[in-house]
Amino acid sequence: MPSRPNRHILQVLPSSAWKAVYEREGKIVKSDLVAFALLDEHGARRVAGLDPAPGNGIGLCEERPGFLGYAGLDDDINWYKLAKKIRKARRKKSKK
Repeated sequence: MPSRPNRHILQVLPSSAWKAVYEREGKIVKSDLVAFALLDEHGARRVAGLDPAPGNGIGLCEERPGFLGYAGLDDDINWYKLAKKIRKARRKKSKK
């Protein structure tokens, strides 16, 4: 995972049955999480998922292209609908 100033991993916890969800080439893809990391960034703490990527090692899911969110066993989210909403928001933001 790339090092960033003022970002520190305080703790790594295994994740069981959690997946990262991505949109890739119009399809929804789920990737098994390796762990959750407790991060400290600029004095604020938060939790983020870590997953593997071929050739890239392990990194924060949210920094990978197409990341939509996390899914548990009982996930009933319409990921296609969410992906459309996120694409629309990103286009709007990039026009500013």
